Amino acid sequence: MNDYLAFAKKLAIQAGDIMLQYFDTDIAVEAKEDASPLTIADTTINKMVIDAIHEAYPDHGIIGEEESDHTAGTEYVWVCDPIDGTIPFTMGVPTSQFSLALVKDGVSILGVLYDPYTKRMYEAVKGEGATLNGQPLHVNDTATHDIPKGLISTAVMDYGLIRNDDLLYAALNAGERAYSVCCATYEAALVARGKTAATIFPGNSPWDIAAVKVIIEEAGGKVTDLTGKEQRYDQPIRGAIVSNGVVHDRLVALVSSHLR
Repeated sequence: MNDYLAFAKKLAIQAGDIMLQYFDTDIAVEAKEDASPLTIADTTINKMVIDAIHEAYPDHGIIGEEESDHTAGTEYVWVCDPIDGTIPFTMGVPTSQFSLALVKDGVSILGVLYDPYTKRMYEAVKGEGATLNGQPLHVNDTATHDIPKGLISTAVMDYGLIRNDDLLYAALNAGERAYSVCCATYEAALVARGKTAATIFPGNSPWDIAAVKVIIEEAGGKVTDLTGKEQRYDQPIRGAIVSNGVVHDRLVALVSSHLR
C-alpha cells in the first residue's frame, strides 16, 4: 500500500504544478454538456493520470471526470478529479484541489487530496489514519450550530438529486449555518481538519467523494450516501453526506425530505 500512496502523492504534486501553471491566467473555458466548465488544465491533468496508471498498473481501471478507461468488474480502480472546483479555478479563486482515490471492489482504500496553493497534502489509507502534511487529522466533535465549527456546506447549483433551494431554506430555518466555496473536496477537507461539521454533496460523480470517503473516516468522521447508506465508489453515487459523525443523523433526516 505504501507504493500506491507514494504513486498517488507524486501524481498530486505533478497535477498541482499544472494547476499553478494555468491558475489566474486568461485560460480558455469551454462548457461541457452539463454546462460545467472545462479547461486545458483539467484535460492535461486527467491525461497525465491515465498515462501514469497505464504504465505503472496496467491491470487497474481508471475513472476520471474528463476521461476514463474502466471496465465494470475491475478489482482495482483509480478515481480522479483532475481539478475539483473548476469554477473558482477559472475565476482566480484558490479553492480548487486535485483528488485521487484507489478503490478496491467498490471500497475506497486510499485517498489523496492536494491543494497546490497552500501546499496542503491530505492523505489516508484505510485502517491507518489520515494526515495533513504528515500531521494527524481529526474531525471536530461539535453537535451545535456554533460558528465556525458547526458550519455545514451545501451546493448552490442543481445537481438533480436534491431540491437544493428547498434544502437550503430548510437548513437555515432549522438553525444551520450554511456556506459554499464551489469545491466539494475543499469543503470536505475543512471537515477533516475539524474546521467545520459537515458538507452535503448532491451529485452522482464518484470522483468528488471517493478520496473524501477514506480521508474523512480515517479522521474519525462519517461518509454515506444521501440516505445514510454505504455505497460503491467505482460507479455513479447517490450523493454524499460528509460529517464529523456527531451531526450525521441530523443531516440525513434533514436531507431525506428533499430528495427528488
